[in-house]
Amino acid sequence: MQVGDLVRFNDVSSKDTEGNRSFPEIDGRVGLVLKVRTDKKSGTVLVYTDLERRYLGGNSTRGFNSVYYEVVNVATR
Repeated sequence: MQVGDLVRFNDVSSKDTEGNRSFPEIDGRVGLVLKVRTDKKSGTVLVYTDLERRYLGGNSTRGFNSVYYEVVNVATR
């Protein structure tokens, strides 16, 4: 996964007591990868997309673990 790829968000977060996941606003939506980085401490690959800004409150830039994404269309390299 690289900057420029189109990815589909798949909400794989834990369900709450009512069976709901944490990010229904972006589940199944397609977004553009803006940044990819590896957390130095955990080694987790974090992916930042435009979905966060569009659907999670404007300034959200938390990034998500790469397991939340499926690549839909690979950017031309």
